[in-house]
Amino acid sequence: MQNILKEAGFSEKEARVYLALMEMGPSSVTQVARKADINRTTGYDILEGLVSKKLVRSAEKKGKMIYVAENPENIQKLLEEESKRLNLMSDKIGQIMPELKSMYTEIEKKPIVKFYEGLDGLKALYEDSLTCTETIHSYTSSEDLNQMLGTTLKTTLSAGRPKAFLSEPSCQQANMACT
Repeated sequence: MQNILKEAGFSEKEARVYLALMEMGPSSVTQVARKADINRTTGYDILEGLVSKKLVRSAEKKGKMIYVAENPENIQKLLEEESKRLNLMSDKIGQIMPELKSMYTEIEKKPIVKFYEGLDGLKALYEDSLTCTETIHSYTSSEDLNQMLGTTLKTTLSAGRPKAFLSEPSCQQANMACT
């Protein structure tokens, strides 16, 4: 029973406290805590939580708080209310889904700009080019690129990978300022 209650949303301690109350009937926090094998101060918190869920009720008797488990059908009612709440939230999310999807698509289509510096940056650029399926546009020093990659770059590019590495002369032709 305890495992099923946990699957229904009870915590381990809530399940133990609820089942202890079901077995014992009206009981004090001390009695419930002892039966459920929990700390008495923790028992207060758990019992108050169960009271707020309408699974337990409390009453003062001779100056002492006594707790009683409510009808177990309240568990079913609680689950039905949660199910209704989740269905309502699902409907609301469904209403805004087209807008969420359009936002997601927009983000997905934005170009990614990365800056790499030095030989380590060239290595990272080259490694990215091996796994990327899109065209990579790169502005770099052809001297550094050749120093770093040598014939490996020529082999990669001649293998038909859709990459574009723009060196300084290409940038000047495109009226870009080169430093």
